[in-house]
Amino acid sequence: MKKSHSRPKYITIALDIAYRIYNNDLKEGERVSGRSVLASEYNVSPETIRKSISLLRDMDVVRVTPKSGILILSRDKAFNFIQEFDTKDNLIELKHEIFDLMNKKTEIEKNIKKNIESIVDYSIQLKNIGLIYPFELEVPKNSPILGKSPSDIRFWQHTNATIIGVRRNNKIIVSPGPYIEFKENDIILFIGKNACYDKVKKLIN
Repeated sequence: MKKSHSRPKYITIALDIAYRIYNNDLKEGERVSGRSVLASEYNVSPETIRKSISLLRDMDVVRVTPKSGILILSRDKAFNFIQEFDTKDNLIELKHEIFDLMNKKTEIEKNIKKNIESIVDYSIQLKNIGLIYPFELEVPKNSPILGKSPSDIRFWQHTNATIIGVRRNNKIIVSPGPYIEFKENDIILFIGKNACYDKVKKLIN
C-alpha cells in the first residue's frame, strides 16, 4: 500500500488550475479573475493564490498582468506542469515504499537471526535426545573452500543446505551470513534434507 504524503495547498491549487486549463474549462487566451477572486473560490488567502499562480507563470502556463488579471497562455504547458508534478509524486511515493521495504527487510532479518539462534541453542541442549539435530561437518586441511565464503562457493545452490552457525575455537558464530570465510577446523552447522549432508561433505573435501 502506498504511503500518502502531504502536498502544500498552493501546489494543489496550481495543479487544479492546470487541470482546468488542460480540460478546457479555462481556455487559451481567456482571462481569469484576479487573485482575490480565486482566493475566495478556493477558500484560501491571496498569498496562497499568489504562490500558485507564480508556479504556473514560471512554467509559461499563464501570464500575470497588473490590473488585467491572469491570462491563460498554453494548454500544452499546463499538461507539462501536471506531468512534472505527477512524476515528482511518483518519485516521493517510490521513496516511501523503498524505506518501508528496507524497514521490513531489517525486521525479517532480525527475526530470521533470532530463530536461527534458537535453533542453535536448542541443538546444543537437545541433540543428545534427537529432538533437534543440525548436521555438522568439519572443514579439513587443504579443503578447497578455505579462505572462501558461502557466497563464493555458492553453498546453498550446490547443497540446498542452510548454514545456521560455524563453530570456531569452541565458540559458535550464529547465522554467519554469506561472507564469512571458512578456516581449517571450522565446524559447519547446517540444516536441510538428509541428502544435503553428502552434498556438503563433497563440497568441502
